[in-house]
Amino acid sequence: MRWLRHTRATGIGFILLGLVVLALSLGLEGPRHMAYGPGLFPSALGILMALAGLVVALSRNSGAPEASVDPEPAADAPPSDSQPSRDRIAAFAVFAIAPFVFAFVLPILGFLIATPVLIAILAMVSGARWPTAVATGVVSTVLLQTIFQQVMRVPLPWGLLERYAGVLTWM
Repeated sequence: MRWLRHTRATGIGFILLGLVVLALSLGLEGPRHMAYGPGLFPSALGILMALAGLVVALSRNSGAPEASVDPEPAADAPPSDSQPSRDRIAAFAVFAIAPFVFAFVLPILGFLIATPVLIAILAMVSGARWPTAVATGVVSTVLLQTIFQQVMRVPLPWGLLERYAGVLTWM
């Protein structure tokens, strides 16, 4: 599904999403004793997301199928523009509802359970095979847990793993 990242609509969507993240993060107030507050990371993420969306939206041949001399189209070739593909609509829907589902299940399941599952699902929707998707989810979760909990001192919800919090804290 390499075509997904090359569409103008995806770029515009990432611009809008980045601007929303930036706007919401600017209102976060931090403690008085810190030079930066909890909005630093989301603000940076929103700016990067909007810039990446701008690059995709303005890229050459954005949304246009690539010319090919091969009479047989590739498995990940862009679908025809005459009718939206079900895969495109499904991928868009999954990516659109993922943050809402994540926000709902995060306090219940906890960061260490919800995050690798979500990342693996998004990776599979993007075309990764399940072993790669699962590995990506686990490695990403460990890295994010370390960055947020150790470096940034952000308390993450334990959810179902609350009673094991002391054992699972590797920082």
